[in-house]
Amino acid sequence: MDVNDGSLTLIAGDSHSWTGNLGKGAYASNVNLNSENSRLYVQHNDTTSESTATVANLAMNNGSVVFGRQDGSDAGKYSRLELENLSGTGTFVMSTNINGEQGDFLNISDSISGAFNVNVRDSGQELRSTIAGVNPHHLIFANGSTTDSFTLLNGSVDLGAYKYYLVQGEAGDQDNWYLSPTYVEPEVPGPVDPEEPGPVDPEIPGGEGPGGVSPNPEPELSDSAKSVIALANVTPTIWDGELSTLRARLGDLRDNRAPQNGAWGKYITNRYRVSTDNVGYKQDMNGVMLGGDHGIELDGSRLIIGGLFSYTHSELDSRSGDGKVDSYALGLYTTWLMDNGYYLDGVLKANHFRTENNARFNDGKTKGTDNTNGIGISLEAGKHIKLDSYFIEPYLLGSAFHGGKTSYKLDSGMKVKADSAQSLKAEVGTTFGKSFVLADGSIIKPYGRLAVSHEFKKNNDVIINDTERFTNDMSGTVGKYGVGLTAQFNDQWSTYAEINYANGKHIEMPYSGHLGVRYSF
Repeated sequence: MDVNDGSLTLIAGDSHSWTGNLGKGAYASNVNLNSENSRLYVQHNDTTSESTATVANLAMNNGSVVFGRQDGSDAGKYSRLELENLSGTGTFVMSTNINGEQGDFLNISDSISGAFNVNVRDSGQELRSTIAGVNPHHLIFANGSTTDSFTLLNGSVDLGAYKYYLVQGEAGDQDNWYLSPTYVEPEVPGPVDPEEPGPVDPEIPGGEGPGGVSPNPEPELSDSAKSVIALANVTPTIWDGELSTLRARLGDLRDNRAPQNGAWGKYITNRYRVSTDNVGYKQDMNGVMLGGDHGIELDGSRLIIGGLFSYTHSELDSRSGDGKVDSYALGLYTTWLMDNGYYLDGVLKANHFRTENNARFNDGKTKGTDNTNGIGISLEAGKHIKLDSYFIEPYLLGSAFHGGKTSYKLDSGMKVKADSAQSLKAEVGTTFGKSFVLADGSIIKPYGRLAVSHEFKKNNDVIINDTERFTNDMSGTVGKYGVGLTAQFNDQWSTYAEINYANGKHIEMPYSGHLGVRYSF
């Protein structure tokens, strides 16, 4: 049977009386796919105990064999194609499912000649059941296989949390082809001989590789896994980025000795480059912050109490995907400034995060959305020291953030759960600058800041498909450097701007900054 720029569908099954001993399901003696536009569909049959189709001789001239219905309505159902002889060139489109217990299977009993591509559809579900069970999945048997008989399109396939590769069996097993999480050909379990020694290392799939070199026991993460791990890590950095700009607002208030009311607004922006053991990504945040406060003159000190609202939009970008986070926050802040220069600042801020994850994989992108909440607090103590027109302000800061647990599902089928994202930081630093009084009475104050911050929290865990657990460890020390400028034009209007740089073990902040204005009344 010749197929020219069209398609042929074989309905799989267990056995049919008219085929006799010829094979199971629909049977064809000879099928020729004569062009790249010719297709052979192996349609799943869920009314029989088996779903198998049989072709004695299949010749392919850049055509394709697709396991599944032409309209794709039987996605997630699997069939077996039995061939006696295969020749030519072309592509086999196949699927497998969770735990590797089922899947499409190609069996070539007599001979194979030519070179063929294999396109295994990506899936968000796991091919294996446990982290310790990095087992290969049997996909193809082809009698007389050579090393170039089959090649996996795109080089790998994303199945759940890991990437898998198409590998040929080792010596004595070259006719079998497997999906394996390592490049090294897997060692397929066989009958146990009690006289034979056991595997070299039970924790390494396949034991030793060629030349006695053990392969890396850690499989490579899929792009979807990297994307969801990254997105689970962003809420503490968003909260901290918003907190940093608010602290600058409190610093502006310390020089204005009059017990005034005030309203203010600012534009804020920052960029993070994050690198952990599992993922690396860039995070850009932009937004606005609005607030108002009331000053109270006390005996020997001054107290300022205020409230704020902020909205920020963050975008993540990496080779594994991109994500978006909209953050809405309400907060309270206070600063207590004593006449001798000592001060104490406090901030309490609650956030609502709306996240969108667009993970990449070979088939394109898969999407998931989620909503979480978080709350954090910070306390800062220091002293404002004036030296004529100069000033210096050493300080010590502690902050803590606790985000809500998250649970959502990508449309590829991947399930994501994340423990509470947490942060616990301590920071020590100093701000220093000089005041300039202009002829019209305006005051301009440039300043600089040096600080060292340390993150203590190590375990912000992410669980994929209820089986695979990964840790986002952002702990470590970060050095911070910043410059800024405040300008007070009169008793009512003032403006301020600041830009910062930070760098540490897991995180670099190429820039963060804000530009704001304040009106006092």
